[in-house]
Amino acid sequence: MISYIISMAFTNILRKVKNDFSSQKETCVGNIKEYVNNINTIYFCGISDKMNGKLRKDDEKLEEERRRKDTTNIVCNNGAYTINMISSIICMSVAAYFVSIEKLRFGDLTTSTQLLNFMFVPLTTAYNYVMAVVSSKPIADKFMGIIKDDIMISDKYLNGNVIFNKADIGYGDKTLIKNFSYIFEKNKKYAVIGESGIGKTTIALSVLGLTDIKNGSIKIGSIDITDIDSKNLYQKIFYVPQKTDLFRGTVLDNICFGDKERDAIEISKSVNIASQFLGSNTKSDNGIALSGGEQKRISIARALCSDAEVIIFDEPESGLDPQNAKDIEDLIMQIHDRTIIVITHNQDEEYLRRFDYVIDVNELSS
Repeated sequence: MISYIISMAFTNILRKVKNDFSSQKETCVGNIKEYVNNINTIYFCGISDKMNGKLRKDDEKLEEERRRKDTTNIVCNNGAYTINMISSIICMSVAAYFVSIEKLRFGDLTTSTQLLNFMFVPLTTAYNYVMAVVSSKPIADKFMGIIKDDIMISDKYLNGNVIFNKADIGYGDKTLIKNFSYIFEKNKKYAVIGESGIGKTTIALSVLGLTDIKNGSIKIGSIDITDIDSKNLYQKIFYVPQKTDLFRGTVLDNICFGDKERDAIEISKSVNIASQFLGSNTKSDNGIALSGGEQKRISIARALCSDAEVIIFDEPESGLDPQNAKDIEDLIMQIHDRTIIVITHNQDEEYLRRFDYVIDVNELSS
């Protein structure tokens, strides 16, 4: 009966500690998956250091829960075992007393003496567990190498036009854009149009250094983009992909990632995101369901929260109904003091007249 009661008490303690560890492990795995799945957005938003710090904190908490679980496991298992052994020793001592007064046989005393040898087992087990805990290593270092860039930010890339000079652009052996020369001037709005697959997005990605420049050059100001580190480049050029990647946290967290929250709230109003909406969770069991238009507004607000001088929108109307598409187009047209490049399928003349310049990629490849 004593053994049963002790085992149940320690089992409940162990169950709670193991559940806490499992919960933290699930959180870590979820954040790592989110990190990998949204790797491009992490790059483009310049939040790699922040995400690395978040992973490190999650990992430290996981290691803390792991050690707590292992320590509790040692204490509970060996505690229960030791208490049972003490109970056995007491029982054997009583048995020895009865043997001495000839109430029990000597064979019973021999049995009790053999059981005393098991007192050393808990000490051996405890030693093995302690060695296992001490030898465990944090997993944070495994992820710190995913994105790490400590290059200092320089002002020499500021205030420059984006200049294509006889650039051949493509991927691997395939060249999609040939002999392309163009100057994207500061604070102007550009529409890049053309058929699907002809190379519209290739132009945008080439500015981000994500394509092969086979001949010619692409410069920001007087600096070739191949000489600019990615961290520096993504602080100057903000890319808004067709799909909006969302992270665990509130809508506000997904806009400013914990920085410049006051500015983010004002920017959110300017792109028609209601203030009461900002505190809602984007993911989790009680998270809100975001429409395509709402996700696009979050992307626009992210871009405006950045210090980037050039914002590239890749098919911002994609997947939206006509009214939402028009709303998003209007919001983009209201952006000032930035260079805006919009990759679009929309070739409506009235819409295109709102841009300062229109680049037809069909003509480049003809």
